Amino acid sequence: MGALTIPSSTLDGILGGAAATPSSGGMTQLATGSLSNANLNLTSISGSYKNLQLNLDVTHGSGNPFQVFLRFNGNSGAVYNAVIPNSTRNSYNAGDGFTDSASFRPHADSFKAGTYGQIIVNIYDYASTTAAKCITTIAGGKDNNNNVGMSSSALGHFNSTTAITSIESITNPLTGTYTLYGVK
Repeated sequence: MGALTIPSSTLDGILGGAAATPSSGGMTQLATGSLSNANLNLTSISGSYKNLQLNLDVTHGSGNPFQVFLRFNGNSGAVYNAVIPNSTRNSYNAGDGFTDSASFRPHADSFKAGTYGQIIVNIYDYASTTAAKCITTIAGGKDNNNNVGMSSSALGHFNSTTAITSIESITNPLTGTYTLYGVK
């Protein structure tokens, strides 16, 4: 049986132009790597994108229950805020969060020792020098307190008008992988 060949102009017509490279919304990988009992430290982040997305698949390097705390531009001031609704074992908790904190925690409860947490952090208008940065997150893993699956999402902000040029994790050395994307 022969191969089916479709010219790109026909494919563009069928897909309504979807086969073309997007001028906005496309993602470019800016950094990727592995951590081995170390803190994340991304520096010299280009300001040429609209938003950033950081994907983490990590565990605590020492095998203890862990949380992930992030700082932007090394800022340890009381400039991080979030509300973090979460669910564990068919229950829902709308009351987690933090205000005027010295770091950003993109998930609810501690992750169970020996398990991985998956975290996606979206930072909107990160290069703006006139507005605070809105942050959304999605996280999942095994809850340390109940030994069951946990999921959470967060809506928060980094109350600074400085463009974000670096992201670091603090306090808990991590083992796993990370990828940072620039979003057009």
